[in-house]
This record gives sequence, structure tokens and C-alpha cells, in this order.
Amino acid sequence: MSTATPGNCDLRGLEACLYINYGTTNSPVWAEHLGITGDLTVSETEDEEELTTRNRNRQVKEYIGGDTDLAITGTQVMDSEYIGWQYLYSMRGHSGEPRDVMFLTEPISSVGAVGWRGMMRNFDRTFNAPTTGAQNQNFNLRPAACTELSVRPVKVANANTAGTYDPGTISFPSTSSTSG
Repeated sequence: MSTATPGNCDLRGLEACLYINYGTTNSPVWAEHLGITGDLTVSETEDEEELTTRNRNRQVKEYIGGDTDLAITGTQVMDSEYIGWQYLYSMRGHSGEPRDVMFLTEPISSVGAVGWRGMMRNFDRTFNAPTTGAQNQNFNLRPAACTELSVRPVKVANANTAGTYDPGTISFPSTSSTSG
């Protein structure tokens, strides 16, 4: 249900999480990637497909929906013994396998969390080699083609379960009217 005022206006940030699937695509076993450092960024943009027409009365360009370009980027601790690092590092674009991951705006236990789930590849494995401090590695997860599980929007309707949903729908908050 929608609300008329934002409930998270005083937060200092989101508790966004990246989950990796240890199970199968039909019976997922989700584990939070605990090696994420810093911010997670979701880039979700749509192509601007201009509608071409010979309508002389049109005064502004009009657009129709295009394809969505999706990327989930961030930084992880570079630890070759940690399964989360191994999981993302193995999702290479050329020689690796796409893997099932899920990004949520809040932990999977939070009803109302939204995000993306599906088979993705990692196209950035840039890392630093500092003289002191922890070593970090970038990642850039993009939807993989020709897989059994397409990337799609998800929402947590019941704690610890995320299901497919349509983010294009909206449920307006109920309004009460008083007569006087």
C-alpha cells in the first residue's frame, strides 16, 4: 500500500543488500554477500525511443517505452577464500558462468523491499593494491543473455520471500473525506 508521506525521510542511507543464490533457480537459497564495502549502485535507465510521425499538430517530441539498461555496481573485499568474492569473481563475461543474484533495497526480511533478481555476469573486476589497508575489488553486474532465468523486478511481499512484481503499477493511498 502507498503512503502520502515518505517513511524513510530521516534515514542516513539504505540498508541495500546483494544476495547470492546457493540453491537452484527454482529453489533458491539466499545468502547476503557480507563482503560489500561502501555503496551499492543500481543504474536503471530506459532507452528514449522517439515516436516519428507526420502529425502536423504535434508541438513536442513524443516517446514510447524502450528497453531498460540495468547495472548493479559496487565494491567488495578482495578475499579469495570468501565464497561471496569467489561467486562474483567467477561470473566473468567471457570465460565464466552467469549466476543468480538478487539486489534488494532492504534486507530480505523487510516486507516492501524491492529490487532485481536473475542471472547476471560481472563485467568489472578492477582491484586496488594499497600499501596499507584492505584490498578492494569493483564489480559491475549486468543481465546475462540466453539463460534459464531472466532478470526481472522483485518485491518482498512476505518476509524472506521475494517474488516477481510489476513496478509500473501504483496503489494510491486511501483518502478519507469529511463532510461538514
